[in-house]
Amino acid sequence: MSLRSHGHRSAAAGDGQDSEIRFECRYPREQCGNDARHSIEGVTSEYWDRCMQVNLKHQFFMAQAVLPGMRKAGRGSIINLSSIAWMIPSVQMPVYVTAKAAIVGMTRTLAHEAEAKECE
Repeated sequence: MSLRSHGHRSAAAGDGQDSEIRFECRYPREQCGNDARHSIEGVTSEYWDRCMQVNLKHQFFMAQAVLPGMRKAGRGSIINLSSIAWMIPSVQMPVYVTAKAAIVGMTRTLAHEAEAKECE
């Protein structure tokens, strides 16, 4: 994945080497989700994997892609969107609710790991 600059200079893609690939990370958005109704009994392994891919996977890999540039720039923020579905009594979408709760845990973990790396 490469994100190209649109008029703003930002840090090079971060493997420690100078790179010609520059990316704009001011407002990367990764809005994706599928809250199709489903029963607990109807969930298959394939359905679980597909729901996690649509509702969770992209947020992790977007953060992974921009984090090296943020570290090199010495600043940055990642804002992940979830859903209130995991905080309220939600029915007929257990996999979706699980994915949205996972976003909160993942975001907190990424924040702590990014802070810990800065302190080393």
